[in-house]
Amino acid sequence: MSREGVNLLIIRVLPGIDSLTSHEWDRLSAPGVIYETREWMSATEPLLPGTPLITAEFGDDGLESLIAWQAMRSDDPSPYFNIGGLLARLTERPLLDGGGWTLNCAGMEMHSQLLAAPGVVFDAGRLGAHIDAAVAARPEPPVMCGVSFLPRDSAPGAAAALTELGFTEFRGYQRAILEIRGDSYEEHLAALPKGKRAKSRRDRRLFAESGQRTVISAGPAAGGDDLVRLHRLNREKYGSPDDEGELRKLHTMTLGSKSEDSLVVRSYRSDVCTGFAMFARSGDTLYAMATGAEPHQDKIGPYFECLYHAAIEWSCCNGIRAIDYGIGATMAKAQLGCTIVDVSSWYLASASS
Repeated sequence: MSREGVNLLIIRVLPGIDSLTSHEWDRLSAPGVIYETREWMSATEPLLPGTPLITAEFGDDGLESLIAWQAMRSDDPSPYFNIGGLLARLTERPLLDGGGWTLNCAGMEMHSQLLAAPGVVFDAGRLGAHIDAAVAARPEPPVMCGVSFLPRDSAPGAAAALTELGFTEFRGYQRAILEIRGDSYEEHLAALPKGKRAKSRRDRRLFAESGQRTVISAGPAAGGDDLVRLHRLNREKYGSPDDEGELRKLHTMTLGSKSEDSLVVRSYRSDVCTGFAMFARSGDTLYAMATGAEPHQDKIGPYFECLYHAAIEWSCCNGIRAIDYGIGATMAKAQLGCTIVDVSSWYLASASS
């Protein structure tokens, strides 16, 4: 992807996030976006499939921009981490043949990580230099390069640069954001259409009738073996990495060092934990981070109560104005009042220099 007339940038290829110090990272601007913090990216990196590949631009003042890539087998079917798998899921394009590899900017929680210092724009020259450095770091060029889930509110200039570099945009996934509409759960429900109010009340009634209850805790003490076990069940269900040690590390990072950093909603039947939802807090926003539940035959299981109703009720009373529910299951999320926004994905069929 060499381009004439582009000023040469100093791009280093690093084996992982921990290659950068906290002092170097402090130049990057990611205000309020938990998925772009060093702590989050360091904790989630081992949970990602493929091989991490970090490209970092350094200038006179230090770190200027960074992209977190993953090198994946081209025939890996994962729609979340392999751009070929994403295309196969969302379009009529077949899965790529094996033997090659793809260069992916994907990231946990479906948030591609392109970070820049204040005032730095991802123009075509800068983005192209990052791609060139990542491609040159491996013996053979990739068969495809992709930015799977381009953030709306970060990576300034990236969409225009991707277009200029010849990438093709496509959309398929959507993200769900819930606005908290009051200072109590009833005030929040009152702001919803009648049908959504009725569904929420019905769900909570059926959950209570199943003999289950919820308990809310926060901070580091909210973790536990029960959460790891239930989280592994959820990951096994969807074929995601489920290493127990790495999940513990993820939980520890998410729960933070202060009680206001996090929230865990557990469901119980008698004294047995049947499900949970874990959230991280950044300012007045909660981010849904993890969930899991035992298999059940109830009309309404722990999923909706823990992830939605109990969390919304807590948010109304604790200064939360929005909950970011991420990608997936958007029909159910819309029924609960979430705003659904399209997620932009991009691919280039060949990223060779």
